[in-house]
Amino acid sequence: MSCNGGSQIHLIPRDIDVDRVTGGLTFDPVFEIESIRVGGKSTFGSTTSGDKVIATGSSLQLKLTCDLSSTSSLPTTGVAGFRVLGSVSDASEYTYTSVGYDFSTKKMFVDHTKTSKTTPSTIVQLSKAGTTIVEGVDEKLTIHVLVDSALIELFGNSRTAISSFASELMGEDDDPADRVNLVVAPEGLECEFETHVLAL
Repeated sequence: MSCNGGSQIHLIPRDIDVDRVTGGLTFDPVFEIESIRVGGKSTFGSTTSGDKVIATGSSLQLKLTCDLSSTSSLPTTGVAGFRVLGSVSDASEYTYTSVGYDFSTKKMFVDHTKTSKTTPSTIVQLSKAGTTIVEGVDEKLTIHVLVDSALIELFGNSRTAISSFASELMGEDDDPADRVNLVVAPEGLECEFETHVLAL
């Protein structure tokens, strides 16, 4: 379940099922993840715009639920999600990995463009999932993110999943326990978040 210096990559287990209505596959984190939450290390809150720090560390379970009916129509720009594994040692060259849902492209994404000050040109900097996960304002947008060291797992409305490995972080100086994680949401969109530190 962990990353060992980049030499081994073990994906976090996921629950795959069949949607009885659409016949498509569904993807969710296994419920056993809850059993490795560290007691007293969970936070809950809400946001309607911008970004703010909600947790520190690099072994986390993050969840964002946005009420799309809080707006008259779906946003056409902006993203809802998280900036994870942010650096703390050099504010002038702040680095992070951005994950979430892009309302302009209507796709889930993991963006490594700012993961490291020395991101190699050979890395796939942007991964997108093509499955439509939001049909209209009568739905909620639910994003699950699991972070295990440099391994990131992203789930969107149980309809898609992306696995990504931020290998650039393995040589960074920051203490993994100090890495900052922010929630991000478009202006006016009502979202609730929760964070849980995991014993990984």
